[in-house]
Amino acid sequence: MAIEPITREEFERVHTSHRSECFIALSALQPMTGIKMPCRWKHNKNGCTGPGAVYACVKSAGFKIQTSCRDGVFYTFRYE
Repeated sequence: MAIEPITREEFERVHTSHRSECFIALSALQPMTGIKMPCRWKHNKNGCTGPGAVYACVKSAGFKIQTSCRDGVFYTFRYE
């Protein structure tokens, strides 16, 4: 494969195309708002693995969030 230059627009299109609907919704959370969705993460003896994935998702944005998984529904709330 040859090395080729790309434009910023091409990079942004490729970079953001893999983002999930969940990531997009989490990134769009405004302070003092939340979302709920069917839980799609694995559950083991320690509980739901979703919080780790969600915290990693919003870490770069500097959000302060809290999560909860109850009866197959995953809740996330963003604080200021």
